[in-house]
Amino acid sequence: MNAIIIDDEESGREALALLVKRFCKDVTVIATADSPEGGIAAIREHSPDIVFLDVEMPGGTGFTVLEAFPRLAFHVIFVTAYQHYALKAIKFAALDYLLKPVDVQDLINAVAKAVELKATDAKPTTVSAQQQATAKHTDSIAVPVEDGLVFINPADILRCESDSNYTTCFLNSGQKMLVSRTLKEFEELLAPLDFARIHNSHLINLRGVVRYVRGKGGYVVMRDGSEVEVSPRKRDTFLEHFSRV
Repeated sequence: MNAIIIDDEESGREALALLVKRFCKDVTVIATADSPEGGIAAIREHSPDIVFLDVEMPGGTGFTVLEAFPRLAFHVIFVTAYQHYALKAIKFAALDYLLKPVDVQDLINAVAKAVELKATDAKPTTVSAQQQATAKHTDSIAVPVEDGLVFINPADILRCESDSNYTTCFLNSGQKMLVSRTLKEFEELLAPLDFARIHNSHLINLRGVVRYVRGKGGYVVMRDGSEVEVSPRKRDTFLEHFSRV
């Protein structure tokens, strides 16, 4: 299998290429790029099987690269120093998500997934297909908690409440989970799935609303009986969303 590494840091590209050469005998790094624009050009030129992709780069992000390919013909393995893009990476059909410095066994396992999929002739998931499946609530998302990851269906989330750099997720089952991600990240992932940011601290599942009470901004009563304030500046947008549910 052929691979491309896209990372703005030369040391990062060199270190990963060395690890791949030493520990992943089924993969050959055929090109590297130091920017999203260069990465897009390299993918178009070389048609790789695997793209090792950094997230934050000058001139764009790794997601900028993926948005240039609505139909993915390669497997994506994110390699980044930032944990907080994991949710978005799942939305973009990433095969795996590795944190720097890269753990050798994690790299081996990620590449093994790609090799196995090639052996079974499985095609990479298209970005559009992944988004459509998520929109139908057929896929779970992975949310990072203290001792690992929890996989939940977005439809099972009733509301999310900000707690500084953390978010508390309230599920339809009555369970609560404290997640080490910001509310903004949840908003980016869940907004297409009938979720609305009705307050700086609150993101709600519109299908879980049972009542709206007027006021300066008003508040909503959720399925579990909880009352969530609606920010005055978000009221009109909320009502517009709510009228379509």
